[in-house]
Amino acid sequence: MTLQQIIYFIEIAHTQHFTQAAQNLFVSQSALSYSIQALERELGVPLFIRRKSERKVEMTAYGKKFLPYCEMALDTEPIARQELFMYLSKSNSLAEREKLSLYDIQDQQIIGYYKNSNLYDWITEMFQESGLKPNMTSSYQEWASHMVYVSLDQGIAILPNLPYDSSTISKVKIDHPKSKRYIYILSPQDGRLTSAAEHIRNYCVQWAKENQDKVY
Repeated sequence: MTLQQIIYFIEIAHTQHFTQAAQNLFVSQSALSYSIQALERELGVPLFIRRKSERKVEMTAYGKKFLPYCEMALDTEPIARQELFMYLSKSNSLAEREKLSLYDIQDQQIIGYYKNSNLYDWITEMFQESGLKPNMTSSYQEWASHMVYVSLDQGIAILPNLPYDSSTISKVKIDHPKSKRYIYILSPQDGRLTSAAEHIRNYCVQWAKENQDKVY
């Protein structure tokens, strides 16, 4: 279960509408449906009643019981939209392309982010929604390690906008609806924060308001 799935679930529960929820979350409806289906499989119970004749959905008894726990567990605020890119060695035959789909790199080795991280799960979902399985040969926590192995043409990395050596590495846009995502701040529902944590949270929220139209 990921934070993104919980956020998706809460939004659908509030709107009672997959299409409206997808628009509010800036994701495709297929990506939203896939994510909720994966969550239901993990929990082993249906969360929503879907009727083909109606566009709205209803929560099941399981969904109604699950919702309060999700809302109590966290308080989230989107602070920025982040774009993911593919980083390739200049010697890679795809390096000169302006944009690449996941189908274009399905046979390429992927240098993954460390398992159980939000980014790892996000990238895995991107491939699964495209009916593909990522060929992740290794994973690292430090983005600098990714850049080293990319420069040596040991694979392709999918990462946010980061510093890189343009003489050895190319940064290419990703043709996928989930190439852009929200970054959230999590804080306790009861509001118990130290003064330092409260100051940082307020700074981030204010920064987000001033830069809400930008993608990073």
